[in-house]
This record gives sequence, structure tokens and C-alpha cells, in this order.
Amino acid sequence: MTAQQQPNRWTTLETGLRSEWLETNGLGSFASSTVLGCNTRRYHGLLVADPRLSSDAPSVGRRVLLNKLDETLACAGAEYELATNIYAAATHPHGYDHLIDFTRDPWPSFTFRAGDATLRKELFMPHGKQCTVICYTLLEAPEPVQLAVNPLISGRGFHHLAHADEAIIPGLDFGDRQLAIQLYDEPSRLWLWYGDGDLRQLSDAGGGYWYYQFHYPREAERGLDDGEDLYCPAQIRWRLECGDRVAVIAACEPLAEPDPDLLATTERRRRRQLLEAASDDPVTRRLSLAADQFIINRRDGKSVIAGYPWFNDWGRDAMISLPGLTLATGRYADCREILRTWLSHAGDGLIPNCFGDDGDAAYNAADATLWLFAVARRYYAAGNDLGFFAGEVYDALIDALRAHIAGTSHDIAMDPSDALLVAGTPDTQLTWMDAKVGDWCVTPRHGKPVEINALWYNALRTALFLAVKLSDTQTTREFEPIARRARNAFRDTFYSDELGYCYDVITPAGPDDTLRPNQLIACALPYSLLTKDQVRSILSITEARLLTDYGLRTLDPNHPAYQGRYEGDVWARDGAYHQGTVWPWLIGPYLQAYRVVHGSNPATRAYIRQRLQPLIEYLMRHGSIPEIFDGDAPQRPRGCIAQAWSVAQVIECWQAARES
Repeated sequence: MTAQQQPNRWTTLETGLRSEWLETNGLGSFASSTVLGCNTRRYHGLLVADPRLSSDAPSVGRRVLLNKLDETLACAGAEYELATNIYAAATHPHGYDHLIDFTRDPWPSFTFRAGDATLRKELFMPHGKQCTVICYTLLEAPEPVQLAVNPLISGRGFHHLAHADEAIIPGLDFGDRQLAIQLYDEPSRLWLWYGDGDLRQLSDAGGGYWYYQFHYPREAERGLDDGEDLYCPAQIRWRLECGDRVAVIAACEPLAEPDPDLLATTERRRRRQLLEAASDDPVTRRLSLAADQFIINRRDGKSVIAGYPWFNDWGRDAMISLPGLTLATGRYADCREILRTWLSHAGDGLIPNCFGDDGDAAYNAADATLWLFAVARRYYAAGNDLGFFAGEVYDALIDALRAHIAGTSHDIAMDPSDALLVAGTPDTQLTWMDAKVGDWCVTPRHGKPVEINALWYNALRTALFLAVKLSDTQTTREFEPIARRARNAFRDTFYSDELGYCYDVITPAGPDDTLRPNQLIACALPYSLLTKDQVRSILSITEARLLTDYGLRTLDPNHPAYQGRYEGDVWARDGAYHQGTVWPWLIGPYLQAYRVVHGSNPATRAYIRQRLQPLIEYLMRHGSIPEIFDGDAPQRPRGCIAQAWSVAQVIECWQAARES
């Protein structure tokens, strides 16, 4: 089928606006929008990057340096606007009417049909470089055409919005085949390289003009400000004949004679190598590409972005994601480096909960450090690399456990009466169920949470395992009785024969019997605390009341606090975040627990593939897996469009289902 014969696959405007794409560069920068090229979020843009990443200056966080490019194609005496924008009062222009195809491989590619001309637009981010390359190729035209491109920029922090200010005098520097634009402070400066294009200034004074009142419907859905103004500094034009290819490169710094074709060849080769290292299985290959987007280089080492478009790197998310992102994909060196990065920031026995936009670390997590032990055990099992642990890594692990035993920040401490771990207060949120708005801690879970204590026991057993391997008899004598007491206390305390499942938290006021999925983590960890019959009962109950096609609900639908939709303003959404919302990453602990009960056999593998199929289909359509889904049908995707632990847990389970 020729480009002219290709049908438009988006039956409605809304269908196209709901499907998004993502490009990343391995540094935490990204480009993202909808398949129609219409921005629907404040986070959408063609270059969203921290402009100071490569310098010694303090970070300013990620900036939306280039919001979009609006294109017009002139051919046979007619002009065709290829852009689509939603304004406060109208949608204009209707470029989506000319969009006849969109593909994600090897990067986002848009094909437009305008009159008798067919134009392809491709964009990608070269790995390790702070730029986005946008290429245009005239595939078909009976005569030469003119392509005009209007850059629209804001230069603002990616959590914020820009508004026109006629008092602002943008700094414009018209250089050799590139234009530098600075709307505000120095970090807002954008460089645009346009090769052989013809740069047209938009006014006699040499300045540009503002586009007013862009409307972002996804922000409106989130109860946030949804209007923005964008600045257009100039217009770039090319005369194209059939087969011609031109490019615009948006960058954080000046570009010295870039070669778009060489950048494309290099990046295409890198992605091909990732695919070849994965397998011939198309699902595994797609998962490998999705996983690659989350592994980044920080200034001080490798890390993991928790989710795009708005998360930074979070310790808990990184540790839960690491086995899937690295070990299941054969990236063992990345796993080692990421563990070292987080351990290098440990303080008082805790690795950071997250790094802020300014690079500062917060330590308010009771589980992030304990998940690191789980990764360490998995890493050793994958490669028997005892040398990695000898020395400072092992010392840091042991120091962390001793800090927990003695008592560390945020009321995290071992209860000397039973060796279980206590964490938090009614006003703190230290587990992964960490929603808090103002002074309202939605699911505080203070006391002794079930998954925290399962992780605590596994951390103790991992330390003892390494101590034996490293002939550290002193540590063995120190931790063995603590681990034994913690195991006995867990078994006596958490599982309820009457309920058929585990209490979620042992609070100072008594056990909380709310049915939540956290107990599945205890079922899935390598050092078991529950009998097979207990795990079987937990699986049966969670399958009946929590399991959905896209993961597990965070709360029993029969509970009075259940919220089946994640929508509304910040208070409404955070109130539903862990009160029924479905999290795809929880499918991992569920399916791992299923293997504990049913073993690794053809029937189990078939069940795992069946359970993963809806998430796999979503991945193949959209390129990644989102943060959350609604608890109620039709279970619309919500939150971040690409979440590290969602992808990572599916990778782990899919690999387990393919084992012979």
C-alpha cells in the first residue's frame, strides 16, 4: 500500500490525543507528545532537558526548551498546515487530517499527505547527547515544494507554564546556520541548527511573536492550570524536491557542524544492538527498548528514572525495577553501577527516597534500602560475583542493617521485643503507599507494615548469606539470632487463619485487616516467611478481589474507602492513589507468588503469559507501560505514561514464562 492509499488510523481527534510517544537520551532528558503532534500536557515538548547537566553549575532541573515545531507545506499553489494545536476556544489547525501514518520504530515517525505531496517527519534523541534531531524527507511530489517550520518555545521549568510578557525582550543570536534564543535566564537558552534552511525573521525589529492560550486537556483533567503562551522567534524554510531530506536540531548548547544522518546512523545502530542482545522474540525486544529509556547517567553515576514525563530518580522505584531493567536484560554492569550510585548517597543507614530537581536527596523511605538488599541477592544469584560485594559494598550493607537495629531517621527502628521493624508515625508516609496532600497522609501505614518486615527479614538473610560467603563469622553471630526472632515473630503476628490472608499493618492500636496487595511481596521474596498453603490462600483471595487485567488494585473494592477512578484535582487523585487504583508493577509479586505455589512448569508459564497479555498488548501499541490504571472499568491509563517498575516487572515475568 502506498502512502497515498494509507488510511488515517485515528477515527476521532480524541483517539489520537490519547496516544503518546516518548524519546529519551540516557541522561534523563526526553521528548514527548501525542501521535498527532499536538501537545496535551505541560510536560510535552521536543527537548525537555536540564541545560546544566554537562557543567559544574548547580542543576536547575529539566526545562521545556523546545515545545514544538509547527509545519506548513506549500505545493501546487496551495498551503497545507500540518500542525495540530488545541487553544482555549478552538482546535487549529487540523493537521491531523493530513496525517496518514505513525510508527514508533526505530523512533517516532509521522507521514503526512498534503495535495500530491507526501512528507515524512522523524525525530530521535541521540544517546548521551543533549539534543533532539527532527528530520523531514519529501517522499513523493510531482514538483518542488516549500516546507516552512515555526519553532514554538517556552524555556520554563517542566512543572510550570509560560505566559506572554510583552516586556520581555528575548535574546536572539543569529549565527551560521543556527539560532540561539533566550527568553529568560541563561538556562532557558535554546540552540536551533537548521542546516541549509532559510531563516526568516518575523518582524522588522528582528523579534518574533507570541502564540496565545494553548490548552492542555490532560492538565485540566488533573485539576491543574492548563493554559500557556508560546513564543515563536523566527521561521525556517526549505525548498524541497522529491527525495530531499533536511533537519532541525534542538540543543542545550552550540552545535559545531552536526551531521544529522551520522547521528541517525549511530543511534539506529545502538538500538539495533539492544534488540540483537535481547532475543528474536518481538515482545522481549520491545521490552528491552522500553527498559533502556529508564537507565540514565547522573553526574555521579548511573541511576534509574522512575517514570516519564515528571518523575526523577527514586530509590524505591530504582531497586524494585533493577532486576527487570538490568539482570533480565543482561545489563549486569549497569546493575553494579546503579547499586554503587545509590549506596554512595547512603546516610544513617538509608539510601535516598528520591533526588529532587536540584539534585538534593530526601531519605523518607522505610523500604528503599531493604529493596536494595533484594537486588543484591538477585545480582549474586545471576552471576556469582562475590568480588562486587567484598569491601565497601558489603560494609555499606552491614552498616545499614546496624543502623536499622539501633534506630535511624523517620522513626525507623527494630523493635527489640520481637526483632520486627517499626516505621513512621500517623503523619509520615514511608512505604510505597506514600500519598500525602498538605497535612493529610492518605495511607500512613505506621507501625509494622507487612512488606517492610518481609523485606527486613530478607535483608537480614541476604547479609547472612554474604557473610558466610565472605567468611565473616562475627556478622553471622550478630545477625543470626535477630533473623530467627524476626521470622518467628512475623509468622506469629501477620497471617490470620480466620481471614485467610495477612494483616496489612500491625499498628500501635492493633492489626489492620484491610485487604491490600502488599502481602504478595512477602509471598514472592526468596527467603520465605509463609507456608505454601498460606500463600495459596492469599493468592486465591487477592485474585478474586484485587486482580485485574492490568495489575492489582491497591484496596478491596468492598472497602468503604475504595476509589475506583483516579481523577479530579490533587486532593481527589491522591485520595485514590492507593485506595483502589491499579498498579501494573504489582503483577510481578503476584505472578512470582503464583510460581511459589504452582512451580515452574508449562502450565504455570502459560498462565503467566495469559495474565501478562493485556499489558503486553498495551506495550506493543503505546511503546511503554504507564504508572497506574483506574480500578474500575474501563480501566483507563493514568499517571505517568511510562513507569520503570511497570515495565521492569513485566520483563521479569515474561522472561520467567519463556524459560524452558
